[in-house]
Amino acid sequence: MKVKIGEKIRELRKQRDVTQEQLAAFLGVTNQAVSKWESENGYPDIEYVVPIAEFFKVTTDFLLDYNPARIDDIDMSFVSDENILGKWVSIKWVNEIFDDFEPTSRSTKELYYESVEFLPGGELRSVFENKLLKSKWTKGFTLMDLGYGNTANTYEIRKFDQKEYLLLQWKNENYTRRGENPSYYIFVRESYSQIT
Repeated sequence: MKVKIGEKIRELRKQRDVTQEQLAAFLGVTNQAVSKWESENGYPDIEYVVPIAEFFKVTTDFLLDYNPARIDDIDMSFVSDENILGKWVSIKWVNEIFDDFEPTSRSTKELYYESVEFLPGGELRSVFENKLLKSKWTKGFTLMDLGYGNTANTYEIRKFDQKEYLLLQWKNENYTRRGENPSYYIFVRESYSQIT
């Protein structure tokens, strides 16, 4: 099996709008070295594999084309959480959540995850791409299988300007297959959704 790390580097670099020069400067190598890797005329030394993965926020498995799916354990016992019950409406999608995160107006980006409804007893109803999906939840987690691997997504509720916001981890194929970090959907309680 031929390792196509150069192809992966080129793909990631273009996706993230990074130049060969920027990657070379980060790694402390020449532009020619990066060009050589990307044209499959050589491989990066082993010492560069981890820094390249860290730079692009992917796993070394992804770079080396080793592709086991990440599968979270979703066999968790139900623990109730009265604070989460009810329907939440999606307002925003973000790559990361910071401690000083402040929700703002609705996202201009298309939101595929439209709403979630946490029911007593652990049932979770989600509307994703206009489809109703049923899954489970337990305190602190939604437990889902959307066809590309089991995911246990963390959630937390934060208050901002007298409103409650749900910060729900979103693990899609970028997480299960490509080894990238999860992103987050931001929801507001349905009763607030007309005000936001």
